[in-house]
Amino acid sequence: MLFGFVFFNNYRFLIFNYCYSIIFIYLWELKNKNKMRKLYILKTIVDLFWFFSLLVALALLIFLPILFFSSEPIDIPINIGGTEMLVLDLISKIIIFGLFLSYCFFMYGIFLFKKVLSLFAEKQIFEAKVIVLLNRIGVFFLIASVIAVVMQFFARAYVKDEIGISLGSGFDSFLFTSSIGLFFMVLAEVFQTGKNMKEENELTI
Repeated sequence: MLFGFVFFNNYRFLIFNYCYSIIFIYLWELKNKNKMRKLYILKTIVDLFWFFSLLVALALLIFLPILFFSSEPIDIPINIGGTEMLVLDLISKIIIFGLFLSYCFFMYGIFLFKKVLSLFAEKQIFEAKVIVLLNRIGVFFLIASVIAVVMQFFARAYVKDEIGISLGSGFDSFLFTSSIGLFFMVLAEVFQTGKNMKEENELTI
């Protein structure tokens, strides 16, 4: 269980790098066909990331029912945004479920990102479905970030009796992960502008 959430926190920063690299990769691809290998390298990395994330999700799906229906408390400390919490009662179980839900939203965003890369590999760049997918990726990443920070708030209030939210400054911080979601949403608008310009040029010709 702990491995799953540590995996989630430690690897989210990879997606941020993917976001910025994707623009440069496809600009190079349009300029020089030989640069397509960078696209496939990126796609391979994302596929591997998705595969291992899926394994973690399956492990959590097996563990969570045991956690929820077990009559005995599970003495496993889980770090939630710097707060050590033991799974002892219903409230702690709900917080864990909320984090798992956040993880699922994040994984679905990765799945959509895989689809975008596949479309780019087919040289479908300024297409309506690409723009829709980019926007959805941003929305799901943003939802995952919000749910995670809300669960951190409740964990802190439950364990330490403190009211507050730690925005942080690292790769697993709310500011960082939410900016990834917003980046994808802005990227969708950029692609929409490019699509409009492309259509206008075609009409002019």
